[in-house]
Amino acid sequence: MAIIVDGALETKEKFLENEANLLLEIGSHGNIVKFWGSVSVNGHLTLIMDFCERDLLFRLEIPRLKGECRKAEYSSYLRQTANAMEFLQSKNIVHCDLSARNILLHNDTVKLCDFGLSSSPTSLLPMESIIQSVCWQIQPPEVIILRKTSLCSDIWSFGVLIYEVFTDGGDAFKDMASPAQFLLQLICGYRVAFPNNVPDKM
Repeated sequence: MAIIVDGALETKEKFLENEANLLLEIGSHGNIVKFWGSVSVNGHLTLIMDFCERDLLFRLEIPRLKGECRKAEYSSYLRQTANAMEFLQSKNIVHCDLSARNILLHNDTVKLCDFGLSSSPTSLLPMESIIQSVCWQIQPPEVIILRKTSLCSDIWSFGVLIYEVFTDGGDAFKDMASPAQFLLQLICGYRVAFPNNVPDKM
């Protein structure tokens, strides 16, 4: 079991409260981190979750350092993540922050986590969560422009995740310095080329 303690910033507290409420609402799933409850530690909200050894981003660094290619393993991680996303969509929930850093691993079982930004479709994302973090790099254009989410928002992010996984943690939009540049490049026709080692079936 792991205990997640966050800082004193009010916005982070709100994200944690949102995560706790949502995890209680959706119930359990084999590919979503189990939420046991919450307590207050020194006045700050603390979430109690299942313990997982590492996140997927850390796992991706190993083959990159060794020069290995693990298509079957990566495909398994992505299939499990897709199962978790299908479950969320059945509950009418958009994750809004789907990336390797928010996918935990326990004995090679995916456990999706970090539901602080999650919401129902058409909800407005807080502007600070888009502009002041790397979150915008995984968001579709309509989320950045209008701040409105939909069930399709996570599908875009899942495509970015595929790139991230099969490039061993690579950043699909690493040359984009800001949301404005990202949007301008898309309007001008920029598209990310899929990595060569992505399986044909995917």
